Order: sequence, then structure tokens, then C-alpha cells
Amino acid sequence: MFSSKEADKKVGSNSGTSKVIQPGNVVARIVDIKLDVPPYDTNSYNIMLNLETMPILEEGFEGLAIDKDIPELGNYKGQVARVQTQQYAYSDYTNKDGKVLKRDDAMFRWIWNFAKEIGASKDLIENDIQADSIEDYLEAAKKYLINPEKYINFCIAGSEYENKAGYIQHRLFLPKLEKGKLPYELVADGEKPSKLITFNESVHIKKKKPSETIESFSGRDNNDLDLD
Repeated sequence: MFSSKEADKKVGSNSGTSKVIQPGNVVARIVDIKLDVPPYDTNSYNIMLNLETMPILEEGFEGLAIDKDIPELGNYKGQVARVQTQQYAYSDYTNKDGKVLKRDDAMFRWIWNFAKEIGASKDLIENDIQADSIEDYLEAAKKYLINPEKYINFCIAGSEYENKAGYIQHRLFLPKLEKGKLPYELVADGEKPSKLITFNESVHIKKKKPSETIESFSGRDNNDLDLD
């Protein structure tokens, strides 16, 4: 049966805009911050930023479902993605001098530096946010790091992989600092010189090797997002 009332559900929208954030310079807000254990190393962590851009006003655009199991929650108004705070997972590391760099210390440094840049460190201090584990610290700090009204400029890099359908997609991550430039910066009034890294495809896209056949990332593809 063909029904005009059901056409958009079956055919899809006419918008040519991706529902998923692509590598580049992006303005987005934080929806959530989560820890993810990569399947290849259960002793490491990724800090994942669940991001949503400003609403897409293009006619026909319909964002991904906020929760596909609870349709009444509706859809995101902008593009969304999960973005790692660095390319590789945080883990204990021994440098060439034999010094052990602890996973949790590196994670704490990232959280704290990010909080300072987006103006949240004062709240963390004033509310005496502390915890015995990095997991509990992030959970306690999240309420001050996440603000639905606060948009942030990001430079988002990507590592290519091939999904189950044979299409090239990207694992998204924030690039390293570059000569004092940062991969994130609070959206400001433009009076201060920007410290944001400018996206450069030749630098910030890691190409898939011809022999690589990677079907998914952390158990699912980037176009199947559950940001609940």
C-alpha cells in the first residue's frame, strides 16, 4: 500500500544535510559526557562527548531520534555525533624514561583543562567537586560541564573506517593541541583572537588503509547513534 500520509516515513526527507556531524570546524553544545571502554582494551577509557549542533533550519531536515525506544521524545533539532576527546583511548603509559603516566591523571587533566576553557572551573571549585575515582569525579562534574544554552566551537578530526554497508565513515575525535591552538573554544563575541584549530583535511583526516576492513566502532556505526 502506498500512502501520502506515510510518505516521509518511508521515503525520507528531501534535506541533503547529514544527520550526523562530519569532521570539520563545528559549533555544538554538549548533550552528555560518557566513559566508553574500547573492546580492544578493557583497562582503558575513552571520554565521549555527545554533541548536537545548532538547529538545522533547512526545509525537510529531521534529526535522529533522541531515543529510538521512546519515540515520544522526538528528534534532535541539529546534527549529532559521539566524539572522543583524543584519538586514542586513555590508558597507563610508560614513556622512554621509564616514567609511568597514569590513565586517570591524564583523564583528569583533560576534564580540568576543558572546564577552564568553557568557564566551568570556578563552579567545580566553589561546589568542591571531588571523588575517589575518575568515574565518580566525571559523574559529579558533568552537571557543570553540560549546559544546553552554551555552544562551543570545536575542531573535529576523523579516522576513516568502512561500515557494514561498505561506506566510508569516520570515528570522530578532537585533535592534539597545535602551537598553542586548542580543539575547542567557547563561542565568544569575536573581540578576542581565536585560539581554535582550523580544520585541515590533509592533517585531521586519518585515511583508511586499503587493507583495512573495519565494520564498526565500539560495537556500532556512527550513523546509528543512541545519545540517551
